[in-house]
Amino acid sequence: MTTNKIPARKWYILPLLLLITAIGTGIVSVSSNFHAIDEGERFAVPGSHVFTIDKPGKYTIFYEYRDDNKLSEEVINDLSLHLRNKTSGSIIELKRLSGYSSYSHFGRHGISIAGFQAEEPGTYILTADYEGPEIVLTIVHDYVKSVLFMTGCIFAAVCLFILSILSFAGILFIRFIRKKEIPA
Repeated sequence: MTTNKIPARKWYILPLLLLITAIGTGIVSVSSNFHAIDEGERFAVPGSHVFTIDKPGKYTIFYEYRDDNKLSEEVINDLSLHLRNKTSGSIIELKRLSGYSSYSHFGRHGISIAGFQAEEPGTYILTADYEGPEIVLTIVHDYVKSVLFMTGCIFAAVCLFILSILSFAGILFIRFIRKKEIPA
């Protein structure tokens, strides 16, 4: 004897949990990227800026602007940057980035202009020279890692969302089929 039970209401908890997990994963991914930007060292140039690096790693320097005051690429390309470790006096190589990274965060926008590898924690001095109005630079630690983490979390959130929709549809389908099979 076979029993064709209709899925109980408790089965609807599964798609709901998947949906809540998808939303939570999406929120974590976006907030982690904003957190990386907010923790960045921001300062105005031209001039020199002394800052502290707490942990070694890759750092990205962004030109930051508001919605209405983006400078042309020519001005950014004319920006001369020099970085040295204040403690040891060693010059740190700044590399113009071959790729292009950007962000948009509560009316602030950033475009990557250079990167460097800090081998040790310490105090550093960044000097920026160019002819033009004062601009803001932001130094962010491991920005690429942050973007990759965010991308992975968004992918996971989308997969969880799709899985929640499919599981909900599957439960409804089983409920519909089994309801038809039960004699009146």
